[in-house]
Amino acid sequence: MSTENPDKIFDEQYKGESYSEDYELFMKKLSSQGGNMAAGEVGEMISRLAGHYMRYNSMQARANRVYTQKAQEIYSSMDGLKPITASKAEILAAATNEAAVYLEAKVHVQNIEQLINALKALQRGILNEYSHSGT
Repeated sequence: MSTENPDKIFDEQYKGESYSEDYELFMKKLSSQGGNMAAGEVGEMISRLAGHYMRYNSMQARANRVYTQKAQEIYSSMDGLKPITASKAEILAAATNEAAVYLEAKVHVQNIEQLINALKALQRGILNEYSHSGT
């Protein structure tokens, strides 16, 4: 039996810590400044997102553990009087709440990676522009 409620993985530690809200506020600030922002400010946002990445990556690992336990439970179950087939167990495991929570956690980690990469590109552009401005 799974020992951890998959819904609690999100609820316990990550309430109020939205990387998407942080990024949205940052982009509003960038827009309000007419696109003029110091590379250091972008670096600060990258650091904040790195903190979110660490937390969400941990959440993904926990969700994977819970999902794996649930999948093992399904693979070990019986279909009537015979063991469940691997293909049926795979389909049943993929349809569980545990699988959904794991996939959601995985998507969050991928989203944060994309945002960090976008900010790094912005930071490089700012530094490149600064180096060519002659100041």
